[in-house]
Amino acid sequence: MKKKKMIQLGFVVLILVGLVWGIVSTLFNKTPAPFVLKDLKEHTRPVWKDTTSITNEEYIPYMDKYDVVKNNDIFKSRATKKYPNYGKMALNYFSQHINYTAPNGKPITILAQEEVTDSQMLYAYSLLEFYLSNFDDEIANRMADNEATLVMTNGADGQGSTPEKAMLGQSLTQTETAPPGSKWYMESDYGHRDAAFEEIFHLVHDFGIGTTSTPQAYPELAKKIKDAQIYAYDNNLWVKTLTMKLFWLPGIKKEGSLEQEYIITPIDMYYGLWEAYEKDGMYGAYVAKSRESLEIGDPMGYELVTSFLPEFINTFMYLDETFSGTFSMKRDEAFPYTFKSQYLKNLVITGSHDTTLIGNNEDNVFMTGSGNNHIDGSLGHDILQLKGPSKDYEIISQGDKIIIKDSVPNRDGIVTLMNIEIMRFTDIDISKKK
Repeated sequence: MKKKKMIQLGFVVLILVGLVWGIVSTLFNKTPAPFVLKDLKEHTRPVWKDTTSITNEEYIPYMDKYDVVKNNDIFKSRATKKYPNYGKMALNYFSQHINYTAPNGKPITILAQEEVTDSQMLYAYSLLEFYLSNFDDEIANRMADNEATLVMTNGADGQGSTPEKAMLGQSLTQTETAPPGSKWYMESDYGHRDAAFEEIFHLVHDFGIGTTSTPQAYPELAKKIKDAQIYAYDNNLWVKTLTMKLFWLPGIKKEGSLEQEYIITPIDMYYGLWEAYEKDGMYGAYVAKSRESLEIGDPMGYELVTSFLPEFINTFMYLDETFSGTFSMKRDEAFPYTFKSQYLKNLVITGSHDTTLIGNNEDNVFMTGSGNNHIDGSLGHDILQLKGPSKDYEIISQGDKIIIKDSVPNRDGIVTLMNIEIMRFTDIDISKKK
């Protein structure tokens, strides 16, 4: 009799445990709501954007929010080898896009959902341009031939409701994309750590450079990355915490992406993304967190990164549209965001808020927004590039300052310059001396 009661009690306990587990699973593992696509309103393109001709051979092409297309109808009939339903997925799950055109004329596409801002899309584009501009044309052409796509989804990694079938390439989430000047960038918020350098290099690595298991355009570089990864792991320089070894590493090994995950680590350190973090880089899992500690702690990784990437980010970066105040490209221990911004070289104000830019000692190229802005180039041979022909602007000299007023509304506004050597218009360059 006692045995029977014990069995009955056991069944009751099992039922109670099952109920509790069911409640916990419901609370913490909710099935994501079905994805609902939200349409976006197309930006009204100003007349000057389509009527300004560029005759100045020194003029540097740039992007702005008007280059972000707010519908994906262009992809309606697109089908790729890997994704025969590409067009349907692009239309049903993404609201906007921007294309990077490879030298062979084919696109490398950035698709995004509606919570991704224009500034975040321009940031993704500028990082892709940065990586590709420092390789020869073969990498970009191979990526375009391989139909490479970056997909920028709402929310955080693993928390969205986008089905796997709609993930048409390398992913980058909205909450892990921190353009210069954004709140997360300025506050060095590692709760929203900037994964854009990582995910976009993954795109370049997988679809352009290639890996040792899947060769593409640069098998020699792929081999060097693999060798550096093995050296870093064997010497406990990378994945050096027990938590990472137990819970992260097995999944990475299973999917065969050790090479890809390793190389982005020294890249992040080289451009200062982790220097403001309280521990070592990558949440304590790497031996270094700054350019200086990278050279000492993982010399093979340092030598590898510097073999194909430059000291400074040498393409245009776009200041977040919401930014106002002072943004410095000079390292200042009082402002940890400058641990990253010190490696910028060319910067564009994209919004209408009044902004002050302070350049570093490199040869900077700046572009201004539509507010009342101030730009100090500091040392170096610095250029302000404007969006229209010289006839549209009034140039006023006031001692060591130059004030430029744009006669076209909502374009370049008013900008006060110090230590700027060249004013570049779409038709001519004018030197400060003139």
